[in-house]
Amino acid sequence: MKSVPGFLKKAFLWTLLCAACAGGGVATVVWYLNLDKTGVFLDVAGELGRVETVSTRETDTSIIHELKLYNTRGEYLVDCLYRRPRRLSDPYKVLVLYAGVKTKAVILDLIPDRSDLVVCAVQYPYRRPRKFLEYVRFPWTVRSDAYAVVGGGILATSFLVDRERLSASQMFVVGASLGSFFGTIHTALDPRISKMLVVHGGGNFPVLVKGYRRFREKGHPVEVYAVLSEWLFGTFDPVRYVDRIAPRELVILATTHDKYFPPESAQSLYDRAKEPKQIRWMSTTHVKSEKSDIVDSIVRSIIAFLFSDPALETGRR
Repeated sequence: MKSVPGFLKKAFLWTLLCAACAGGGVATVVWYLNLDKTGVFLDVAGELGRVETVSTRETDTSIIHELKLYNTRGEYLVDCLYRRPRRLSDPYKVLVLYAGVKTKAVILDLIPDRSDLVVCAVQYPYRRPRKFLEYVRFPWTVRSDAYAVVGGGILATSFLVDRERLSASQMFVVGASLGSFFGTIHTALDPRISKMLVVHGGGNFPVLVKGYRRFREKGHPVEVYAVLSEWLFGTFDPVRYVDRIAPRELVILATTHDKYFPPESAQSLYDRAKEPKQIRWMSTTHVKSEKSDIVDSIVRSIIAFLFSDPALETGRR
């Protein structure tokens, strides 16, 4: 048998070396992307700087501002919709709200306009990619936007407490759908928040991807997407932060017929959280941004959550 030529041996060894380097590089990137990013969230937020009023409109009972929030480094983070009653009654509650990605300004039409309720709805800077390079940058864009949303929510709390002179002891967070990711991380990192409610949300990204019906219906390789979601975005999984909410209470309002957040997702968040906590199950579809019986029921639960209505306790587990 003829011996293998020397140049082939060298080519083979170089191939193995390159493969090892590439594998090591991927492993290093994945390791870095999944480090605890608490310091990054807080650094992105920084301290509250300029607050720019984009627009103002008035109702018979409230004044509504669209605001842009900047940190002291002059970096723009998020827009937020701020509704404050003309005459704020006491006792009152302050709601920092993270809604679904499509909800936007509609949320103020869904949450009752009350004299004892201040609402600050954090908006999302993310826009769906349209061009090739935007798709290439997609992972980086999503990560940057996620840092900005959580940081912006922390600045929104600073605005409410430091500049609007609202009581931190009455500060609550509600995270609905996609907002459950950001709301959970914000609450975990911000001790000024008194209590949190998750509405039709959850955590555990691989479970979310595998349970998402569109992937199953289209025959996509869900296992590959599940692994990629954990590699690229695992550091934003609320399951990694939810245990830091304690000793403040976490309430989860979940549904058994949710195509975006399967029951296992909400259960993962609940299981990881520490006491005090409760989970309440509904048998509806995922909440949407338009008026409906489901939305009415959820809004009633939000009001009960804010104003300590014992009716919310019926689903305690």
